[in-house]
Amino acid sequence: ACIGTQVDLVSKFHTHLEPIHGIAVHKHQNLVATASWDHTCKLYDLDANEVVRTLGGHTQGLYAVSFSAQSSNILGTVSSDQTCRLWDIETGECKSVLVGHEDEVNGLSFHNAQALVATASDDRKAIIWDMEECKKIRSLEGHQNVVYGVCFAPTGSIIATASFDWTAKIWDLRSG
Repeated sequence: ACIGTQVDLVSKFHTHLEPIHGIAVHKHQNLVATASWDHTCKLYDLDANEVVRTLGGHTQGLYAVSFSAQSSNILGTVSSDQTCRLWDIETGECKSVLVGHEDEVNGLSFHNAQALVATASDDRKAIIWDMEECKKIRSLEGHQNVVYGVCFAPTGSIIATASFDWTAKIWDLRSG
């Protein structure tokens, strides 16, 4: 039914110095965030049609970016520098650096109702973090290869991971 449907280009930004690897759209504001190999995240205001923040601090390229579902002013980025950073989108301040993976961090997901973020890494693990305490709550281990994707279920009681070991795993948050 979608074949032949016309889609119009609304905006195009060319402000990164390296390829863009991740993108996110804010659920309640007209904001788009991009994650690039130039070590930065750019925050675009679609109403103003301009970059309003450049978030820098990672020491290597970024893989993914996501807006928090629970805290509308928080944005997360993950990088090949083995960290996840949480940013205040109003000020551009890095609120915390989550350190604990032993290899590149590829993906992240925010919990819908709790102050939790999960990260996926080349170290074959996903880690669930308490955003307020900036500490690791649980490490999800069992994949035989790189964990590239992680996602909280909307209900918040389960989390899913995807790996280069050709498996997807569903985990119970309460028991791990």
